[in-house]
Amino acid sequence: MPIGSRIMKITAFDSDEGKAGKIHYSIKSDKFTIDELTGNIRIREPLDFEEMQIYNITVVARDEGEPSLSSIASLIIEVEDVNENYFAPKFPDIVVTATVGITQSNILFAF
Repeated sequence: MPIGSRIMKITAFDSDEGKAGKIHYSIKSDKFTIDELTGNIRIREPLDFEEMQIYNITVVARDEGEPSLSSIASLIIEVEDVNENYFAPKFPDIVVTATVGITQSNILFAF
């Protein structure tokens, strides 16, 4: 999946009113990021099945109360192997003829 893709949304509930009921999310991860207000988790860095198949991420939900209260959840993300050859590049023809010519200050490409 491309960087920036949303993989899931975490939701926490707080029945308090006002600031004490407003929740902010956080995670510590190099590969994933979380929107502090919505809980949307997105890919931050490329994921490679051969490098790591399972990520165990800790998500913290913290309210704005005085004192601030928090809750922790463990999130397990499993990376699936994709056959890289499944999306092989396709070319319109086996042979493509091209010429390259150089003039005094211009480079010309003709296909």
